[in-house]
Amino acid sequence: MARTSLVPADEYFAARYFVQQWEAGKDLEYLDLDSRKIKPPISPKAFLRQYKYTARYDIVWRFTIGLLESDKVSDFFEAIEQEPLDLLGPTHQRLVMHCLSEVGSSTELPIRSKLEAKLSQWLLFECDLTGSSFLARESECPDQALRTAMENDSGPQKVKILTALKHPGRHLSEVAVAGLVALLKDKDGHVRNAAAEALRRQSILSEGAVAALVAMLKDGDWDVRRAAAEALGSQSTLSEAAVVGLATLLKDKDRSVRDAAAEALRGHSTLPEAAVTGLVALLKDEDEGVRREAVRVLGRQSTLSEGAVAGLIALLKDKDWHLRRAAAEALGCQSNLSDKILEVIGLLRSTTPARIAPRYEGKVSRSLEFQQSSTRREATWDQLFDIEEAREAVSADTGAEKMLGPKHHSTLSTMNNLGNVPSSPGTYEEAKAMHRQALKLTEEVLGPKHPSTLDPNNLVNQTLELREAVLRREQLPGP
Repeated sequence: MARTSLVPADEYFAARYFVQQWEAGKDLEYLDLDSRKIKPPISPKAFLRQYKYTARYDIVWRFTIGLLESDKVSDFFEAIEQEPLDLLGPTHQRLVMHCLSEVGSSTELPIRSKLEAKLSQWLLFECDLTGSSFLARESECPDQALRTAMENDSGPQKVKILTALKHPGRHLSEVAVAGLVALLKDKDGHVRNAAAEALRRQSILSEGAVAALVAMLKDGDWDVRRAAAEALGSQSTLSEAAVVGLATLLKDKDRSVRDAAAEALRGHSTLPEAAVTGLVALLKDEDEGVRREAVRVLGRQSTLSEGAVAGLIALLKDKDWHLRRAAAEALGCQSNLSDKILEVIGLLRSTTPARIAPRYEGKVSRSLEFQQSSTRREATWDQLFDIEEAREAVSADTGAEKMLGPKHHSTLSTMNNLGNVPSSPGTYEEAKAMHRQALKLTEEVLGPKHPSTLDPNNLVNQTLELREAVLRREQLPGP
């Protein structure tokens, strides 16, 4: 097909010329861009029939709607509805949808309801045919067409349309948001979940919408609670009720719900004082996971109250080293702590396994594989720590012993971990001595019959196995 243009390249001026000729009832004169010759005159309606589905004219038709006198708009839509029609694909519906979006809601358009009804039918057909709705993903899709389609279906198709509404870049009008909020009370959990996920794309929701999402945090369906938490997390600000509701979900039985609630709270650095107080209370929860999430949320706050700081300091002695590290990091982000507290934090952070994990996690894993493998002959020296790095960590352990005491579980754990990693000939006596010291202290603290004391795979036994395996490796021929 020859390339044509009403006027070179400018869609707006092309639309102005088209409207001028349409309203005057005059023919169009235009160029064949390949031959640069003027084509024979053609009426605007005939030109529309010929080029209405040409992609490069989509913007021209949108401008045309905006430039036409209001009493001429209906005639233009009537012309669009005339043959030829794209009956087998969505091209025609997309054209109608784009043009309708340019007509103000106050503009009287008798054909509007008919066009929107057809669009709603196409939405359902599209869901049946493809399992999704590409038309619903576009912001130009009329709210009434969406509403009609979802009212005519009570199940899967409604969910598919709602899923399309959360597509990136999809703008939702106030009417659409109100419709989604109403669906948060639908009897079908899948519908409630899909509606909440669609609202997640909106960073500023009305008080009513936020209140509805807060109510959904207590939904019996875990997936709905998760979706509601994520939707609240996308808000630029959170009400006190929302924060309290999200904090409650940190104790939810479902991990994905807890994660969603924690992520939502971590996204806000200035939570209300009452909410922070509630989070501080969670620092004493029996569940380590709950305490950990509360710590991470508090760590994102720009400032913390004295009570929050005190609660985090108390966690520096928790048995979970992940939690101790999280508490230290949370406190370390505060700018109003005393030098003494900061010194304690620095020492604690240097004595946990996390200090060496980021750099040596792979080597630790391979070292453990070395100890447990039935094919230890294939092991190589680079599977173990360098002894100097182990000694450096031993130095840090000395700090832990001074501050926490030689029998603190953190000191024992660190000593035992370090005893497992020396990797140079002549250092196994050092490792064995460290293991035996840890074993002795463990027995004193926990008792001779405690599982940690009796475990045959722990402490000295591991050192001896490691030494024997390495000696066997040294006897093998080769480089």
